[in-house]
Amino acid sequence: VLLLSVANIITIGADLQGISAILGLLLGVKPVHLLIPVTALIAYLVMFRAYRTVKRVFLGFTLVLVTYVFSAVAARPDLKEVLLRTFVPTIDASTAYLLAALGLLGTTISPYLLFWQAAEEKEEHKSVAQAKSVEWDTSLGMIYSNLIAFSIIITGAVVLFGQHRPLRTVRDAAMALQPVAGQQAFLLFSVGILAAGFLAIPVLAGSTAYAVADTFGWREGLDFKVSDAKGFYATFFGALVIGDFIYLSPISAVDALYYSQVLDGILLPVLVGMLLLLNNNKAIMGDFRNSLFNNVFGWFALLTSLALTVVMIVQWIAPG
Repeated sequence: VLLLSVANIITIGADLQGISAILGLLLGVKPVHLLIPVTALIAYLVMFRAYRTVKRVFLGFTLVLVTYVFSAVAARPDLKEVLLRTFVPTIDASTAYLLAALGLLGTTISPYLLFWQAAEEKEEHKSVAQAKSVEWDTSLGMIYSNLIAFSIIITGAVVLFGQHRPLRTVRDAAMALQPVAGQQAFLLFSVGILAAGFLAIPVLAGSTAYAVADTFGWREGLDFKVSDAKGFYATFFGALVIGDFIYLSPISAVDALYYSQVLDGILLPVLVGMLLLLNNNKAIMGDFRNSLFNNVFGWFALLTSLALTVVMIVQWIAPG
């Protein structure tokens, strides 16, 4: 829970930097002046609005993420190269490559989503009979999120790697798109960054609050008022505040996002292992135990992330 909280809060700080930088760019305001208003808006929506209202806001932000697909198209990638590198990737055993691979796993099968997803279904009082619809909902969500991630990778490859541009801030990523793909693509990508940030920060802070509340046995849930779940909401708000301090620190938003996902990748085998044990326990799951398909891919994710972590640690201890 401690490692999960650290990774989540670092990511919150980086996302706050990203939102403030893009809003500052669009509005002509210093990003630091937007930090308190952005944090206050997120805290207000989650802590003082009805759960159903918050859910509709989150759904709206999710739909806006499709702008990343348009940005990828506007960047005019070489389709032959995209297909080739998608199905025949270049693989090496360098520490930098292992870090990137582990971070990609960590951001694809994010540990914080395991806590958030379970809490979401609990909040909505889903019954066992609705398990199949929940599975379809989750599957469609993963397909959509990976389409968005793939679009971001393509855009980054064209406007950053393809142009040999250094990436130090989120603002650099948005600005790099303008001369390559035009003003329209720049605006689409900027809107995508804003939507992703406003969607991710409440989920990150919320999953931290759920994990901590579960650990200490506190009352938890967005259905409760602040006065009825003080520990849960204090953790949520505390995660936002610490994220603000990370924003104000010298830590680069790009580095914070990158290495927090690597940390998520290191956490992944532990959490996936626990899920596999739980979901294959007949006494707990009954007829809803894992299918062969889920077990195969679960073990694949566990062993891959574990192998990457072990090799990376060995390289750190004994380089060369």
